[in-house]
Amino acid sequence: MKILEINLARSWRGGERQTLYTAVALADMGHEVTVATRTDSQLAMHCELKGIPVKDFSGAASLAAWLAANGSKFDILHCQGSKELTWCVITKSFHRRPVVLSRRVNFAPKGGLTKWKYDHASAIVGVSEAIRQTLNRFGVKNVSVIPSAFLPAEPDQARITELREQFAPGGKKIVATAAALTIEKDPATMVRAIAGLRKKRDDFVFIHFGDGPMKEEIRQLVRKEGLETTYLLPGHTHDPETIYPAFDVYVMSSVEEGLGSSVLDAFYNRVPVVSTAAGGLANLLDEGRGLLCEVADAACLANNINAILSSPELFETMTAEAKEYLFLHHSISTCAAQYETLFHSLLATT
Repeated sequence: MKILEINLARSWRGGERQTLYTAVALADMGHEVTVATRTDSQLAMHCELKGIPVKDFSGAASLAAWLAANGSKFDILHCQGSKELTWCVITKSFHRRPVVLSRRVNFAPKGGLTKWKYDHASAIVGVSEAIRQTLNRFGVKNVSVIPSAFLPAEPDQARITELREQFAPGGKKIVATAAALTIEKDPATMVRAIAGLRKKRDDFVFIHFGDGPMKEEIRQLVRKEGLETTYLLPGHTHDPETIYPAFDVYVMSSVEEGLGSSVLDAFYNRVPVVSTAAGGLANLLDEGRGLLCEVADAACLANNINAILSSPELFETMTAEAKEYLFLHHSISTCAAQYETLFHSLLATT
């Protein structure tokens, strides 16, 4: 099959990593894969490093014009976001190819235009059961569930050593997250959780990797809570998956989460996870694979982080179960095979 993977995001976050993983896995299975992305994006750079052909665009308008003229050269157009779906559906009368959307976010869609473009997609994939249920409530039926894939990253020992020396001198434990400073990630609850943990112990630092529109608000809250030397905000870091072995606990405080693919990196590196039960995180961390709290429950997050830091036995049991689950359900070959089956089924009925 000739497959076009489409992702115009400028950032390098979970969705872009999943685009890369899917492209690499399908190419390894013998398919001809091209990635359509924004000019000079990090996704373009990573694809080129992996030998995946890239078609780059300055924006949505140039993508739409190109799809109208060239989309018919592909067997499948695979959109990695709702904005990309818009242009694939609008140009469908020209290219007449099956259009697939992979949805990775769990907030409720709204509006007639959104419903229209979902109805005109050939297939919708949610990366978690939570997303499928959200789309069903919106009136979108026949949603397939194909989870996010995981591709192991080689730990960067030099960066890990540097990180510990810079942020955790004297052997302090590192509690961390890699999350944008946005409303849906609820960093304010994270700050309050760490303030609560700080009242229980002082043998740790918390490192919040990420950037976003709430940056200054969170800095002010950190100062208000007196956490300037405990809650560290170094900003965005490249390839965070290579430094997870430095972490003693990984934490998520999301209000909404499609799956939480960063948790998969924690699973692989046997880093225990404490999280809110937002969206797909509830299932991902079920059955002892992590410790869960209700959304916005800062006290629970603090208590669960403290429990893990205080119990080597809990650490060992949890991380062993999580890593076993990871390889069983999120291997890149398993997820790519599910996409291949879906694509073949669409072509058989076209």
